[in-house]
Amino acid sequence: MPTSRRDFQLHQPPVGLVDLLAPGSSINSSIPGNAFDFFDGTSMATPHVAGAWAILKQSAPGATVAQVLSALQSTGTPISDAPTGTSYPRINVNPARIALGGGGTGVPGAPDAPVITGNGFLVTITWGLPATGGLPTSYTIIARAAPGGPILTTLPVGNLLTRTVLAPAGSYYVTVQASNGSGAGPESAGVSVNAPLLPAAPTDLAASVSGNQATFTWTAPVGGAITTGYLLVASTTPGGAPIASLPRFGPPAVVTNIPPGTYYVRVAGTNNGGMGPFSNEVTVAVAPPQPPGPPTLNAASVAGNAVTLSWSAPMTGSAPTGYQVIASFSSGGTPIATLSVPGLGVTVSAPTGTYIVRVRALSAAGPGAESNEITVVVP
Repeated sequence: MPTSRRDFQLHQPPVGLVDLLAPGSSINSSIPGNAFDFFDGTSMATPHVAGAWAILKQSAPGATVAQVLSALQSTGTPISDAPTGTSYPRINVNPARIALGGGGTGVPGAPDAPVITGNGFLVTITWGLPATGGLPTSYTIIARAAPGGPILTTLPVGNLLTRTVLAPAGSYYVTVQASNGSGAGPESAGVSVNAPLLPAAPTDLAASVSGNQATFTWTAPVGGAITTGYLLVASTTPGGAPIASLPRFGPPAVVTNIPPGTYYVRVAGTNNGGMGPFSNEVTVAVAPPQPPGPPTLNAASVAGNAVTLSWSAPMTGSAPTGYQVIASFSSGGTPIATLSVPGLGVTVSAPTGTYIVRVRALSAAGPGAESNEITVVVP
């Protein structure tokens, strides 16, 4: 069974129980929520062994379980356990691959084609072990302006399978070459890349509008360079010149206080190198604010000359900033008195008489529709 070095130190299993060692201390592993954290233990060591086993079976499909285990044990780096003095093999994939017949002698074969990721001008180049030839002892990254063109630069990187570099702005064709004491092998297949590396386009941009507020959602770019932020761009014509550019960290993005009008909005990913291509475009229509709807006026309460009025707020239109009480001698007649009221009720002193009363809400969009009328009799 595989175990981590830390597991072995803590638990000290009996001699013969441990078949292989694999890295299992301070392993940076994925966790739910698209995040990472460091963990220790057999749960970290076991995936290393499983991955190594898969590589060896790919290299030597006919190898048996016993042969794969023997190759990992015989080529592993001995790690001594201080309390017992016993050594255990820590997996070393490429020598095990060669021991299984997956590699030969002489110069190495071509490495796997490089995979290039990054953030702006910071470019990470990763490649795989050669499937043929002798064991590599070093690698060289080679950059050209185009396939088959003259070499622009070479970068020796030692016996590593990844390297992060700062790339000047430009277009490059990148290959990797493995070497050992017998010489340099053939170059890998090449990959074209533009620096700076920019995010791919977001997808599925959608918008929902409520009053003068819009909420935007989209799907993050898949593949391409690292995305560290987003830029929402609004125009007054499809694909037109921007009238507003709003940085955002990610979806959803809520934009408030939008002036009335029709807008065409798209979003792009950003990173240290700049802005990537735009997403699909959505249309956002923001209507002018509407005056409040009619309040609902309740029956009045009369005690002597004191008249108490109350009403319910409108159910439609813009939010009221206040109310206006209107009194007439006839239904819908010319007002004989108006009274501004901040809330949903008021008590006033009225002369003896019969009055027709109605109320309307006020807002920045103007006065709203009048409520129902009630008759108020002051004895």
